[in-house]
Amino acid sequence: MLNVIKFLVLTLFFGFPQTSFFHLTGNIGLLRGDSLQQNLENFQKRFSTVKTLITVNSDGAPFMGSKEARVTLIEFSDYQCFFCRRHDRKVAPKIIKDYVETGNVKYVFRDFPLDSHPKASLAALAAHCAGDQNHYWKMNDLLFRYQKVLSPNVLIGFAESLGLNNATFQKCVENGKYAKKVLNSRNDGEKAGVDSTPYFFLGFTNQKSSKIIVKIILKGAQPYQVFQNAIESLLVE
Repeated sequence: MLNVIKFLVLTLFFGFPQTSFFHLTGNIGLLRGDSLQQNLENFQKRFSTVKTLITVNSDGAPFMGSKEARVTLIEFSDYQCFFCRRHDRKVAPKIIKDYVETGNVKYVFRDFPLDSHPKASLAALAAHCAGDQNHYWKMNDLLFRYQKVLSPNVLIGFAESLGLNNATFQKCVENGKYAKKVLNSRNDGEKAGVDSTPYFFLGFTNQKSSKIIVKIILKGAQPYQVFQNAIESLLVE
């Protein structure tokens, strides 16, 4: 195992932005406020105007939670994205604990590697290749945790630390076994309007289809309370 596993990559975390993005009645509603509380209150007042806008496919994408969960949350993310890491470390664990583990939310992860992040696509391949050996989410965690050092040698070190068959893992990555899957994920995101990361779609789980009818769109590294409000609103609808 490489030494990189033994140290923490230090990342500075800044305050959450004061702007939240929601799609309302076919347009983007920009909620401005002097505080998080005001943003949340505005969200509560205007949520009733949210209309069905688009469908998003989650076919074949890794997910956490129950297939029968009332709500599906689809995240489009990039392993080199600073704000994606912040969501992964600070917010996602709370969503998983409060809603995924309780059976209320199916959490789907989709790849959206940005052109400006040259190592993101390779990292996505590594995650899916680790998934072949039942360690997708553990690799996902390492990729975000050590975001600044995603070289090929480091990815091999991650595989070793997870106890993977390294020869199988390396062959999978080097042959680009999941390159088309990653590309299709990005294409699906673009069709749905994703233009940055992280980007989230929330809707009701469809037991007969991998597509969800989107009810709420969240853009950027939003505070947990914003996700909580969105999920709770859907759970009571």
